[in-house]
Amino acid sequence: MARKTSYTQNSIVTAAIQVVQRQGIENLSARSVAAQLGCSTAPVYSSFDSMTSLEKATLSAAKEKLLDYTKRPVTELIFLNIGIGMVTFAREEPELFRALFFGESRKREILDEILMTCFDRMSEDQQLKEVPTASKVELLDRMFMFAHGMASLVSVGLLSNDSDQYVRGMLSDVGGLLIEDVIKRMQKES
Repeated sequence: MARKTSYTQNSIVTAAIQVVQRQGIENLSARSVAAQLGCSTAPVYSSFDSMTSLEKATLSAAKEKLLDYTKRPVTELIFLNIGIGMVTFAREEPELFRALFFGESRKREILDEILMTCFDRMSEDQQLKEVPTASKVELLDRMFMFAHGMASLVSVGLLSNDSDQYVRGMLSDVGGLLIEDVIKRMQKES
């Protein structure tokens, strides 16, 4: 008698992530996930009531992977590490990056969750401890636009130099200017 294999939601999402990493989000289907698992589509459909719910779980797992990259202690500056992590994620996981940020099915809620987590981490950054909340929000928005733009170029192979040193230097330069601008405005208001 053949041993029955059970598939958990986590194992199915892991397989879905692997499909997206290799083939892109547009090729995520019950059939592609089942092929990755080496089973029929039955476990996929019994674990997820729709492909929409599987895609949502897959994007949530991709988001967590991105956030793990932003937590890596590449430098002593948390704010800089967030940007470096985003660009590194785009370079190492281009299909997951595109799944999160490109295409019509991507949800604003994912971006909001990423920004909220990054904002919370900014509060731990000693160089920003005196910066008021409103200025931190503005600083995050501005730096996110720059880092996301750089990461987008990296994910599609359009940035000619995406080395760690170049990425760190660019993000450090731009982040430094943005922080300097916030500090100058705070001093004017005092």
